[in-house]
Amino acid sequence: MPRVSVVIPCYNHGLYIDKAVDSILNQTFQDVEIIVVDDGSTDPHTVSKLKEYAKPKTTVLHIENQGPSAARNFGIGHTKGEYILLLDADDYFTPTFLEKAIAVLDREPKVGIVACGIQRFGLDSTRYFPRGGGVQSFLAPSGLAGSAMLRKVCWEQAGGYDESMKTSGYEDWNFWIDVTKRGWLVHIIKEYLFYYHWQDGSRRTELNRQRIKSLGHVLRNHRDVFAEYIDTVMLDKDKEVMAMKEQRNFLLSSLEYRLGSALLAPLRFFQKKKSAAGKDDQYREE
Repeated sequence: MPRVSVVIPCYNHGLYIDKAVDSILNQTFQDVEIIVVDDGSTDPHTVSKLKEYAKPKTTVLHIENQGPSAARNFGIGHTKGEYILLLDADDYFTPTFLEKAIAVLDREPKVGIVACGIQRFGLDSTRYFPRGGGVQSFLAPSGLAGSAMLRKVCWEQAGGYDESMKTSGYEDWNFWIDVTKRGWLVHIIKEYLFYYHWQDGSRRTELNRQRIKSLGHVLRNHRDVFAEYIDTVMLDKDKEVMAMKEQRNFLLSSLEYRLGSALLAPLRFFQKKKSAAGKDDQYREE
């Protein structure tokens, strides 16, 4: 009976799956099983790769394409571990994440989910720490990615992921609310131990459209929680708007902005002169 079960849904990500699996096989903690769920991949490379996939401690399960929520539920339903690590097929963890996350869960009985700092790679290289805490921290998207460790009992109590949310748009957020509203806390390890693949711009645009559609679904699912904490939601949004305004004002008053305005002033002057001359010419013709 492994202590940790790692579930990796994979849809057409055969190009990246080795790095994800190897990041688990290279962990300092090794009492694990790895379950890759092929979510009905159609890419020939991925289909061929997963058909004969042979990695230590790794089992590949195949289902018809149903989306990430169903793939995660299917994979978790076949796990034996006390703790579940969710990992998307194109992302990876650094070698000490499991060891440090397990230590938190063993030490803190009220913590149900453990995550860490996120380092993007691909078309973006920014890094940040998501919010942790209780349900009040998750009434707006907290930046917590879908890849995190949780107690299996949290998944059981929440009833799994909402499989009606078939696209990658807020199904993670919906699940984090389902877990935290039952009293579980989220702990964030203050280290950048997770690498998140930032996809191409067209894919991000499509995901954002899906998230907008999913927002209403999340609100309806958790109407009672949002109603209870409406003051917190409004206050957080107000703080967010104020922070954006302050950042804008800082940029507008910065030395670089003033210098840029000074350098562009002569150009604007000549553009105005040219425009005025054009009007004079038009007036004379009339």
